[in-house]
Amino acid sequence: PVITMTSKAPMDTQKFKKVIDINLMGSVNVAKYCSVVFAKNKPDEDGERGVIVFVSSVAASEGNRSQVAYGASKGAINGLVLPMARDLGRYNIRVVAIAPGIFDTPLGDVIPEPIKQGLRAATPMKRTGKPSEFRQFVC
Repeated sequence: PVITMTSKAPMDTQKFKKVIDINLMGSVNVAKYCSVVFAKNKPDEDGERGVIVFVSSVAASEGNRSQVAYGASKGAINGLVLPMARDLGRYNIRVVAIAPGIFDTPLGDVIPEPIKQGLRAATPMKRTGKPSEFRQFVC
């Protein structure tokens, strides 16, 4: 977690940068290389050559405490989708983002259980998502 300030210290900007590098820059780098490959694809029956699916998060607009970096990284993902879709549309490549709530993932393993219980309680179905559900939705 990246906290803006604690009683002892200001934000750890190295941790902030690490989250941005992983969530934002990692996504941008993958999209950069996918777009080159997709542009060379033979169009399918609808004329499409590929789709880039970014993973955003509800934290982009409704982040909790300690999610300063995470929320910022996912907000940046939301901000790049439309311009990238417009850039790549001429190559018949679609660009979309999915903004799920909390899912059972290894990243979630670092969240203390009492916080996870609170997050689950705040979801409509009172549970976290399963990776298989996410995969099914993306497909």
